[in-house]
Amino acid sequence: MNKALLELENIGLIYTERTNGKYITKDSRIIKKYKEQYLSNKTKVFINELKELGLSSNEIEKLIKGEIK
Repeated sequence: MNKALLELENIGLIYTERTNGKYITKDSRIIKKYKEQYLSNKTKVFINELKELGLSSNEIEKLIKGEIK
């Protein structure tokens, strides 16, 4: 747990106020950056899994567009 908290603090997602505890950053730039990285990584994993199932890029695109409606 401490290692995870330290990592979050190192990248700026949380900060420590002496004697008051740990808090989540309100810096929207930092939050946006890590949200975009997270979504990008999840999307890549998902698309690779679909390709492993034998779907073509065209089929994947149709599948995703169909779900977004």
